[in-house]
Amino acid sequence: MGLFSLEVPAAPAPQMPERPEGKTAAAVQAFEEMHVAKVANIRKNVAAPPGPGEMLFLWTTAQFNTMSMIIWLIESLGNIDELIVSTYSISNICCQTLFDWLDKGKIRSVYLYLSDYVPRMSPAKWDYLKSAVAARAEKVRIGLGFNHSKVTLASTGGGVK
Repeated sequence: MGLFSLEVPAAPAPQMPERPEGKTAAAVQAFEEMHVAKVANIRKNVAAPPGPGEMLFLWTTAQFNTMSMIIWLIESLGNIDELIVSTYSISNICCQTLFDWLDKGKIRSVYLYLSDYVPRMSPAKWDYLKSAVAARAEKVRIGLGFNHSKVTLASTGGGVK
């Protein structure tokens, strides 16, 4: 199964799904828009998404958020069938955005592998994650362990849009 095409996609204006009104929806939309703007930097520095059997390693001198890369992949390749995110921690707004994309069908399933410190050091975040995952149990799984990584893996069904 081919995951990615090496063809460079045209740069259409990003289409974000409509959201209900409200503070949370507005925060998620603002967060997405900020990362959509950062996608231009990815396009400038990375010619195309990785092809079958390829990986992309980024080394930056500035802050970089995985959400920008995920938006780039969705824009370039369409919906993500399976997303695996391994990270030390994840912010609530990142979680809300991922769950929004799940609810909208942009991502079909997510596995989050987080540091085992999260339940002890961030109990409110852990409670939020557990309740949000319970509402989407068929689409989201969480694993905990000794983790200080930042790795994102994505499987898509199609080539470049």
